Amino acid sequence: MLAALFAGNLIPHGKWNLIMITNILIVIGSGLCLVDNIYVISVGRFIWGMAAGAFSVFCPKFVNEAAPTEMKGSMGAMSQLMCTAGIFLPALLGLPIPNDPENYADEFIVTSYWRVVWGMPLIFVVL
Repeated sequence: MLAALFAGNLIPHGKWNLIMITNILIVIGSGLCLVDNIYVISVGRFIWGMAAGAFSVFCPKFVNEAAPTEMKGSMGAMSQLMCTAGIFLPALLGLPIPNDPENYADEFIVTSYWRVVWGMPLIFVVL
């Protein structure tokens, strides 16, 4: 929320450049979330959240500027649909986590699966 409130002031520096800088912030935040230390994960999640808030401002502005006039509506709708898909995918990846982790304490799902979920943004940023 904080990044979304203040990101509009940065728009004169170029939307594409800001999107690329925000991608770097996602890589840093997601990378920090893969470390097995709660304080480092908290800093990573904060950076990640700031980047996500900034994306919610920069990307629609860029789509509005770059899309041809006759396609602005459909491109804006596709942008919103992909934002929703980006929220749905991590929620879907969280389904395999068991309700009773004590019985599965040594399995990958309990010990290390969180790294898969929090590492996904690295794949999408690289693509």
